[in-house]
Amino acid sequence: MLPQGADQLTGWHKAAYSDPNQSCVEVGYNTAAHVVGVRDTKNRTAATLVFSGSAWRKFISHAAGHRQER
Repeated sequence: MLPQGADQLTGWHKAAYSDPNQSCVEVGYNTAAHVVGVRDTKNRTAATLVFSGSAWRKFISHAAGHRQER
């Protein structure tokens, strides 16, 4: 079962640092339902991972912290 609003994700975009010739993901969102989706840029019809807004914020915060450690 998909979270409410997962079927209405919009605003899909790739990271500004994405290389067009490499594997990357896109992020979409549904602000009304507070959900974020992540999908493969090269296979957009495949499965989409859906996260709650709070889980996504925690992930981004954690990833940003580890990026600065490099």
